[in-house]
Amino acid sequence: MALITTLQEYYEERYQALEISLMESVSSRMGREFRKIFQICMGHWQEILREACAVQEEEKIPCGYMSISFLNTSLLEGNPLFQVDFYNEEWVYGEPWMRGRMPADFLFREWAEFCRTALDDSFYVRSKLQPPAIKTLFWGTAERLVYLFSCFAKYFMKDLSDLSEFQSLKKEASMYVTCGMYLDWQERIYAVLPSLDLKDLPDNEETAFREFREIVCHGNVFRDADLRHCRFYDCTFRNCVFEQVDLSDAYFRNCHFYDTDFSQVKVAGCVWEEGIFRSCGFQDSDTQAEGDEYFAEAEMVRSKLFGLRVQGCDFSYFLLRDCSSEDVRLESTKTEHSDWKSYGEVEPDG
Repeated sequence: MALITTLQEYYEERYQALEISLMESVSSRMGREFRKIFQICMGHWQEILREACAVQEEEKIPCGYMSISFLNTSLLEGNPLFQVDFYNEEWVYGEPWMRGRMPADFLFREWAEFCRTALDDSFYVRSKLQPPAIKTLFWGTAERLVYLFSCFAKYFMKDLSDLSEFQSLKKEASMYVTCGMYLDWQERIYAVLPSLDLKDLPDNEETAFREFREIVCHGNVFRDADLRHCRFYDCTFRNCVFEQVDLSDAYFRNCHFYDTDFSQVKVAGCVWEEGIFRSCGFQDSDTQAEGDEYFAEAEMVRSKLFGLRVQGCDFSYFLLRDCSSEDVRLESTKTEHSDWKSYGEVEPDG
């Protein structure tokens, strides 16, 4: 095999495959070690939040943004770090009023071996292609790893919001938690926002990341709504319709659904905990993610399913844990790597 002589050729014929292998390896490991990584992050964030609350006691500055940013320079120094900055409502247009740091070695455990393999000079002509040129590709790979972490970190946020230190943090009317690269892109992974009327969602205002408590809806139609990352507590829905609604990463706790239909609904990463579904139906809905974003499995946990119809759905990787069911029927529905067949009867197509 002829040795590679240009950076473009090297990227296409070798580096790209190495990068994909790295991403798959890190993603798999983080899935296996989710609880361990979660505990590491929560421990650091709790301490940093405690310090932020102490600063607020002295300076009375409210928090509009908590940004978790990876420092490229830390990777150069062999000590990967996340920097946690607290801003007022001006965010990057102002200076952070509090700053903390936390190790990111759990994300870069495979990094040294990846770099060694990528710089193996048995694959390219040293007189034509030098290691410094190949190293310019490393920053894009590090950025992809940070994006992967942001996809996992959004599932830490419910527990972060339960911390007394986070609850004690004095917040602006709208407060956001973001994750990304320092002085570069930031992915929103949590928000504390003013309340909205669920029964009359606005067309010109962000509806994701909202919280709804003890709402009772009767005969309401939710169509083309963006309810990603929303939290629902103790809500009741009777004779309602969810049509083409994005419920990705939404969380329902102790919510009851009666005679309610879900049609063409996205439920990737959605969790229903201790809910009741009676005489409800899912049609043409799915758990599949669009694009390259990572989603955890959709789940129903300790929920009761009575007279539920599931038709034409893709419920692959949709987990049911400690649920009870009666008269649940599935038709033309994908159930690979899920528990749905254990909780219902599969009706023949046609």
